[in-house]
Amino acid sequence: MMKNLKRIAPLVGAFVLAAGPAWAVTVANQSKQEQVLTVDRGEKQSDHKIAAGDAFQVECPDSCGLRTRSGPAGYGRMAQGSDKLVISSEGMLTYADGDLVTGSARETPAGKAQKGAVREK
Repeated sequence: MMKNLKRIAPLVGAFVLAAGPAWAVTVANQSKQEQVLTVDRGEKQSDHKIAAGDAFQVECPDSCGLRTRSGPAGYGRMAQGSDKLVISSEGMLTYADGDLVTGSARETPAGKAQKGAVREK
């Protein structure tokens, strides 16, 4: 049994490292300038600089609010799980899957709109 455990342990460790945290939201800066991303986790907020062309991962186990300083005032997105967002050349924060959504949330895969979401067609 110990021999089997010694064979399996490295495989399990590699799987855990490859999978990464399922709650990490990725924000890619597609603009030509550095952007400041504000992460709002309720009572705690933090700012993170993202260089042009770089990406940043944010741990959001439940959900968190994201906004950029260069985007329109009061504009942001709610993100959770393994969402992928991009910062456009105008400083707008959008979902990477290309859904056109206004407000602070988007439709779920099941097609039910989350709080505050309005789908444009």
